[in-house]
Amino acid sequence: MKRYLQTGAAWLFIFGLLALPFACATLLPVPTEESASWASQQWPGTTLADLQSGRSSYEATCASCHDLHLPSEFTPEKWERIMVKMQVKARINDGQKNLILRYLLTASTQEAERK
Repeated sequence: MKRYLQTGAAWLFIFGLLALPFACATLLPVPTEESASWASQQWPGTTLADLQSGRSSYEATCASCHDLHLPSEFTPEKWERIMVKMQVKARINDGQKNLILRYLLTASTQEAERK
């Protein structure tokens, strides 16, 4: 019985470690119609679906190598510099980079405006 408890605890610990990179993903702001409206003023033609795609790409692409950062952790200017470097490292095309960047800039700007 003791060995079973130790094995069960070990599996829970391993599962917890594996879940850590995804914990931030649940905290990522979900794009809304309001955020799509704001984004379309910055980048004409940007839709809610574009922002949702940017969020999904950010989760899938960036979390595969490191913990995700919340959009509010960096200024829009800093996100732009980060994405220039990460585009090369992550081997993403311009379209993916633009979707991710639009999501991050929209979310970080709107969070800053709420403060």
